[in-house]
Order: sequence, then C-alpha cells, then structure tokens
Amino acid sequence: MKSEAFTLVELLVVVAVIAILAGIAAINFLEAQARSKIARFEADVKTLRAALAAYRVDHSAFPPAAKGDFQLTEPLTPLTTPVAYVTSLPRDPFGLAPFDFAPSIQMLGYNYKDRLTTSVGMPAETYKDLWDEPTLKAYDYIIHSCGPNRVWDVTPYVEYDPTNGTVSLGDISRFGPM
Repeated sequence: MKSEAFTLVELLVVVAVIAILAGIAAINFLEAQARSKIARFEADVKTLRAALAAYRVDHSAFPPAAKGDFQLTEPLTPLTTPVAYVTSLPRDPFGLAPFDFAPSIQMLGYNYKDRLTTSVGMPAETYKDLWDEPTLKAYDYIIHSCGPNRVWDVTPYVEYDPTNGTVSLGDISRFGPM
C-alpha cells in the first residue's frame, strides 16, 4: 500500500519557503512604515511653512528659535500663541529622540532653527557649516526631524538617505522658505 502523507523533507521545504516569505514581508512592512512617517513629516513641514509665512507677514521676520538647545521642548511655540497660525504643533512621527551629544535631552516636536538665532549649548560648527553652504544662502530657517534612527545626528550633521536602509543614520531636514 502507498502512503498519502508528506515526507519530513517536503514539510521542511514548505516551512523554509514560508519563513523566507515572512521575512520578505516583514522587511517590506518596516520600509512602508518608515516611508509613511517620512510622508507625514513632509505634510507637517508643508503646514509649518504656511504658518511660518503667515507669521512673517505679520511680524516682518520669522520667529526666533529657542536660544540654546537645552530649551528645545517647543521651538515653534510662537506659531500657536498669542495668535494661532496653527492650532497645535505637530509631533515628530519618529517619536521622542535624544540628542547624540546630550542623550538626556529629548525633543517632542521638530527642531527649528532660524539663520539669526545663536545656538548656545550646541557645537557652533553644527549649523554654521550648514548656513555657509553656497546652496543654502537663500534660506532663512531649517526644520528637521530625527529620522528613522530616532537620534538627532547633529555632531556632525548627517542627512538621512533612504537608500541606506530602513533605519539608516541621519536627520530629515527641509529649509525655508521655498
């Protein structure tokens, strides 16, 4: 009589194929999650740019950034009070993130720096080198997120590159106005 059961080798092959497919699906899920958070960052920056433009019309300047990176809990508060250019400040979709040079400090929202505000407590070359770039001469402010690695990579500043993997080093930055 011929048996109708699967052999151990056949079962192991099926389990191996399922494991490979599950691994591929998990990687794609993580990448989709990172892409959706980056898309949310882009939408938040668009909203913040509109609010910053309205603020500039009313005050003839962009709001000053917090003087000192040790007080960065809400650097964009001038957009919410006393006049509400935005009803609430968006939170960084990547969550709380420590600074690489001061891990005990964590920011809730996006980092914002204008060209004029000094950055007490942060290495001076961090933003100076950035603003001295010839391509950035026309910009007045920077808004950036900690990126998928959830660390503010500011010493030295590193720009996130999605081609380096789902959780690569770097912050995601946008300069304004554009």
